[in-house]
Amino acid sequence: MFHCSLRCLAAIVTIGMVAALSVSRLVAEDDIDFGRDIRPLLTDRCFHCHGPDEGSREADLRLDTRAGLFGLEEMGGTVHAGDSDASELYRRIASEDEFERMPPEESGNRLTADEIELIRRWIDAGASWEEHWAFEPPRAAEPPMSKFDPDVEHPIDRLIHARLVEAGLEPAPPAARETLIRRLSLDLTGLPPTIAEVERFIQDDDPRAYERIVDRLLSSSRYGEHQAVRWLDLARYADTNGYERDHVREIWPWRDWVIAALNADMPFDRFTLEQLAGDLLPNPTEQQLVATGFHRNSPLNRENGIDIEEYRVEAVADRVNTTGTVWLGLTLGCARCHDHKYDPISQVDYFRMFAIFNQDADELAPSTGNDVSYRRDISPRLELRNVTRPDGSPSTTLVMRGAKNPRVTRLHQRGNFLTPGEEVTPGTPAKFTPLPVDAPADRLALARWLVDGEHPLTARVVMNRLWMHYFGRGLVSTLDDFGLQSAAPTHPALLDWLAVEFVRRDWSVKAMHRLIVTSETYRQQSARTPELERLDPNNTLLSVFPRRRLSAEQVRDNALSISGILHEKLGGPGVFPYQPPTNAARNRKRWDGGSEEDRRRRAIYTFWERTAPYVSFQTFDAPTREVCVAQRTVTGSPLQALDLMNHPTYVEAARALGKSLATHAGDLDARLALGLRKCVGRHATEEELTILRRLFHDSLANFRQDEAAAHAWISQSSEATFRARVEPSELAAWTLVANTLLNLDETITRE
Repeated sequence: MFHCSLRCLAAIVTIGMVAALSVSRLVAEDDIDFGRDIRPLLTDRCFHCHGPDEGSREADLRLDTRAGLFGLEEMGGTVHAGDSDASELYRRIASEDEFERMPPEESGNRLTADEIELIRRWIDAGASWEEHWAFEPPRAAEPPMSKFDPDVEHPIDRLIHARLVEAGLEPAPPAARETLIRRLSLDLTGLPPTIAEVERFIQDDDPRAYERIVDRLLSSSRYGEHQAVRWLDLARYADTNGYERDHVREIWPWRDWVIAALNADMPFDRFTLEQLAGDLLPNPTEQQLVATGFHRNSPLNRENGIDIEEYRVEAVADRVNTTGTVWLGLTLGCARCHDHKYDPISQVDYFRMFAIFNQDADELAPSTGNDVSYRRDISPRLELRNVTRPDGSPSTTLVMRGAKNPRVTRLHQRGNFLTPGEEVTPGTPAKFTPLPVDAPADRLALARWLVDGEHPLTARVVMNRLWMHYFGRGLVSTLDDFGLQSAAPTHPALLDWLAVEFVRRDWSVKAMHRLIVTSETYRQQSARTPELERLDPNNTLLSVFPRRRLSAEQVRDNALSISGILHEKLGGPGVFPYQPPTNAARNRKRWDGGSEEDRRRRAIYTFWERTAPYVSFQTFDAPTREVCVAQRTVTGSPLQALDLMNHPTYVEAARALGKSLATHAGDLDARLALGLRKCVGRHATEEELTILRRLFHDSLANFRQDEAAAHAWISQSSEATFRARVEPSELAAWTLVANTLLNLDETITRE
C-alpha cells in the first residue's frame, strides 16, 4: 500500500511537470496572448490591491482596465508598449529592492521568475490588450476542415479536430454499438437500454439507425425527468424550507412544470421568461404562475424570534446570487459587501439587481410580535385548480407576485441591511448593456435582457453546462464563474459556435442535445493509452470519450430499471422511500418506504429535505440544495460500495434481479451472462463467467449450511408460488450474485 502511494505520487508529479512544460513550450512558440497568459497573472496577483474594488485599491492604481494599465504618466507610465525597461509595472515586479518589489512578500503572491519574464516579453512585443473574452458577444467562425478526414462535416468534430492536430493527437475510433446505445440512453433519459433495444441497434444496418434512437430518446417522457435534475440543483429545489425547523413546503408543482417544459422542448428564452417573470406576462396562465416557483426555492427561516426583515433580505440576496450563477455565470454575491475584487461588478451594481427582486410579495408572516405589515402583503401562495392532496383538499404552491407597496432599495453598507446607504434604482451591471428604457425595470425586463441574442454570457453559460453534462467538464471548467478569474476555455471557438448556434436554433435545448450526441466526438470509445495519459492527462482535448460515474439519482434509477421494478409514474408530491431512521429528521414523517409504488419511483420524486437529505444521495455526492449548485463534486469512497451492497433499495433490486435470473430458462452460464448483460449492456467474457460461476457455487454452498441467512436474503422474494420452483438457498445465491453485479464499477459508470 505504501509503495502504491509513492508510485501514485510520482505519477502526479510527473503529470504536473509535463503539463507545465507543455504550457511553457506553447507560450515560447506562439505569440503571447493577453487573455490567456497575462490577464490571469494580473488577476491572481495584482487585482486584490489594484483591481475593481475601490475600497481596497492602493496607490490609486488600477490594472484591470486599459486606462489603468497604460496610464499614470506621473509614475513613468504603468506599461509602455514595446519598452519593458520604461514600464513601471515591469520595474516593480522585477525590482531587487524588497521595499519596492510587487506584490509584497507578505501577500504570498510573488511572481515566479518565469512569470516575470513572460510579462517582460509581452510588454516588449507590443503589450496587446483585449477585453475579457466572456464580456464580448460570441461570434461564430466557420469551423476549419478536419485534417484527419476532409469529409467530416459535423462542426463540433471539425473544431475538436483542429485542437487535436495542434497537440499531435488523433481522435479515437468509434465506440462499440452496445456501449454507444447504453451511453446515449443514460445521457438522454438517465436509464439504461433494455437488452432487446441493444440487440435491435446492433442488428440495424440502416445508416440512420443511430439518429432514430436519438430522436426516440429525446421524445421520451423519461428525458425531462433526467434533464430536470441538473436544473433543480441550480434552482436549489427542495421540499422543505431549510434552517433549523426545516418545515415542509409545497412546491413540487414547480418541479413537475420543469419536467413538462423540458419534455415539450420549451425554448430556453421562454423557459427563462416564465420562471423569472411568468406572473408579469399579460394574462398569465396558472402554469406560468407555477413556473415562477423557481425563485420561491430560496431557503426560508420561520423560527420564533427571528428578525423578519433580515431573512427577507437574505431571500432576496439569494435570488440575485442564483440569477447571477444560472444565467450569467458570475459570482455576483462577491459584490454584496463591497465592489467585486476581480470582476467589474460594483456594490451599486449588485444592489441595482437586488432592487429588481426587492419588489415582490413577502412569504415570511411573523409568528410573534406586533408588526402586521407583512400580513397585509399579497400572498405568494397559489391554490391549484384540479390538483388535490390525498385528503381531498386543494393543493397549493409558492409563486412570485409583486408586493402591494413598492419598496425603496438602498445599498447596504458592508452588506448589513441595518446600515442602509445611498438609494439605488433597479438595473443591471454597468459593464453590460442596460435594461430597455421603454419598459418597467422589473423581473420581466431582466429576463428579456438575459435572453437577448447579443448578450455575451447567457448562451455561453448554458451551452457550457450542457457540454459538461456529456463530457464531464465544461469547455470552461469553472461553470459558475465566467469572470476574470475563470478558467480559459479549452476550445473558445467551439464555445462561441455553440452559443451562436443555440440562439440561431431558436433556443431549442433538444436541438443542441441532438447536435452534440450525433458528433463523432461523442461517439468515440473511452479507452485511454499511456501516450494519451502523457500528452493530455486530463483529456481536455477529448481525444477519447470520458468515462463518468453515474449521478446519485442515476445510480438508484439504474438499479431499479435493471431489476425490472422501476415504477414510471410521472409527477406528484415527493415520496419517502426507506432509509435508516437515524438519517431522517426528527420532525418529519418516517421514511418507512411507503407503498411499493412510492418505494420504486424515480429518484427525482424523492422528498428533498434540506437538513436531512436522503442519505444514499449524499453518499453519491448530491448537494443539500441550500444554495445554487452548478456542478456536483464527484468522489469515490468505500461508503458508496457499502451503500450499494446494503441499502434496502439496492437489496430489493438485487432480490428482483436474482429472482428473474433464478427462474430464467437456460443453464447456469446463460443466466450468469444474462445478469451481466442486464447490468452493463455487453456480453460476458469467459474469465468473467468463471468468476461469477465460482461466486454462485460458493454462495449456494454457504446458504445451504445457513438457512437463516438464506431466508434473510430472500425475505421479500419468497412467495409460496416462488418457493415451489426455487429452493431458498438457490434463490439467495442468485440474489447475492445480482447484488454483486449491481455493485460493479462498470454498472454505475457510463463508458
